[in-house]
Amino acid sequence: MTVRGKKQVAHTLFHSYATAVKPDIIFALSDILFVPQPPSERRVIKSLERSLRWLSQLLRTSAKSNTKLPNIIVHMVGGIDDVARDDFATGLTEALEGANAMELKPLGLETLEEGVSGFSFDLVPLKKELLLTGADKNTMTQTLINLVQISLKALPKGKPRLLTGANSPHEILHFVRIGIDVFDAHFAQRAADWGIALDFRFPARDPGEPSTKKREIGVNLYGETYSMDFGRLAENFRGEALQDHDESVSTCPCIACSPRFCSSPLLQSSMDRSCYESSTAFAPPFTRAYLHHLLHTHEMSAHAMLAAHNISVFSKFLTDLRNFIETLHEDVASFEREVQRFHECYIIPDVHEGLFERAKGHWEDVNLTRGKGRLAREKLAKENAVIVESGVAVDQNGLSHVAMEGPEGASGVPVDVFADEVMGG
Repeated sequence: MTVRGKKQVAHTLFHSYATAVKPDIIFALSDILFVPQPPSERRVIKSLERSLRWLSQLLRTSAKSNTKLPNIIVHMVGGIDDVARDDFATGLTEALEGANAMELKPLGLETLEEGVSGFSFDLVPLKKELLLTGADKNTMTQTLINLVQISLKALPKGKPRLLTGANSPHEILHFVRIGIDVFDAHFAQRAADWGIALDFRFPARDPGEPSTKKREIGVNLYGETYSMDFGRLAENFRGEALQDHDESVSTCPCIACSPRFCSSPLLQSSMDRSCYESSTAFAPPFTRAYLHHLLHTHEMSAHAMLAAHNISVFSKFLTDLRNFIETLHEDVASFEREVQRFHECYIIPDVHEGLFERAKGHWEDVNLTRGKGRLAREKLAKENAVIVESGVAVDQNGLSHVAMEGPEGASGVPVDVFADEVMGG
């Protein structure tokens, strides 16, 4: 994307940009398969060859210019094909030959893998490809784990592995277990977009704490349940204000749980010396009812506060996860128990009719009934008017009916049923 819209960038132009800008980290170009149907074997092979060639060309650019080798992250391609994923990982680790070996000799590289700083895995194209094959969305995680493990098998263990597109903390825990190091905040930001305030922790409960009913990883603040709920956003987190001083839970530093307001006026220049004392005290946390009101009135501040809160909760989750792993001393069994306990305490949010799906439905309803839905409402009204004029009525559920004259008089028959009868269905 550019200021003038989309622009197609060839790999040579991309490499020239990387050389000129000299970024700290470069994600090497990869031929990732985003196709409306499962790709052919020939297309998959082409994807592997292109990705390896583009990585080699990026490394050769550094060798020719005698510049320091940049920190390159390479995306592990191969789609959902086990053999293709293994072939790509092997292509990174096998010895260089021919022109590649000669041109990369100044960098002291014997394999392409030696020229990269880390590896990335994107779950989004993998999930799209699996859905095209008819895979069940609710049982897809284990298949994704197997695909990532195939790529990891041939890779060294001393370099970071980045994974993007995880849909829940449950999924993240599974990938931590197989050796993934870095994650993006995709699901936390998406939850904020749909009006969800995250509320979970790791470990899920303290040792010896009795098991309770499974709960959601957050609250859907679009729901009418929270219109008069004046509690804090999360039960597992408190604000910094003295009024919210509860030592039994962790502190959330976000702008929603620990807001601070400046009491002094804005100074326009050094001459505007203020005689006011600026207050640095924390204010009480914003309540669920207040965020519910902001969401239903389309206030942008609602999503800003939810994004800050959710990323703070996610950051705390990763911090606690790192601290817990450091205390294990390679005790894998203890980690497995905590992962299982997390699953027992928290409901997976991205399943059918789960928290994310319900929240998205409420978000869509509010968008339709308020300002953002105006064009959609007008379009729907026009369509309904045309249907009514043609003799088809639309009920309150959106089901179309066609007027039919029968022995008993006019009757409204659903269009779908009528069409099935006409076609002999």
